[in-house]
Amino acid sequence: MVAAFSSDLKNLIVRWYFEDEYTMEDIAALARLQIRLGVALPNLDVGDMRFLDAIYEANPTLYLDEAQQKLASVRNVHVSISTVSRALAGLQLTRKKLTKAAMERDDELRTLWEASVAQYTDPDVFIALDETCAVLGNSSTTRAMHPRVLRAFNETRRPMVHRAAHLNGRYFSHVAGVQASAVAACLADNLDGWCSCGVLCRQS
Repeated sequence: MVAAFSSDLKNLIVRWYFEDEYTMEDIAALARLQIRLGVALPNLDVGDMRFLDAIYEANPTLYLDEAQQKLASVRNVHVSISTVSRALAGLQLTRKKLTKAAMERDDELRTLWEASVAQYTDPDVFIALDETCAVLGNSSTTRAMHPRVLRAFNETRRPMVHRAAHLNGRYFSHVAGVQASAVAACLADNLDGWCSCGVLCRQS
């Protein structure tokens, strides 16, 4: 941190500069000080703003430091991260947090899966499985149950049926503590395939 100047020294510097017409070098030598000039980073022009808009349209998940590096390597413009942030605010680009599911989503695989499932027109051929009760003791275990089921769960102290789906006149239950993949294995004789998304389907 730079030491503060005394009021006498400040007044003396003003007198040397305006009355005695000394240069900055002379004043620095007399006062035994160093000349320090602030270096201002350049602002972004219209071309730089369009470049930022284009790279964020192509890659919305780009970090500020990565945009800073692209400006330096492509446009030869060296600015701070705060300047990049202000430029994005000027472009009215909002910040949005991306969830892990959104980051891992593959639109191409989703389209292929939808095309493969389109052949099943009867909704009764689908069985939805989840693992809400796979972990006993969490909040979803109690809040996801009907009060009557919850009372039976508290009385018996054992895993209760959480989901049941009707297939060919029989009920296939998803029991708490059993993974969905295990339920799928039990239904292998009645089903054509197991989709990793948690949906079981069979031929009607």
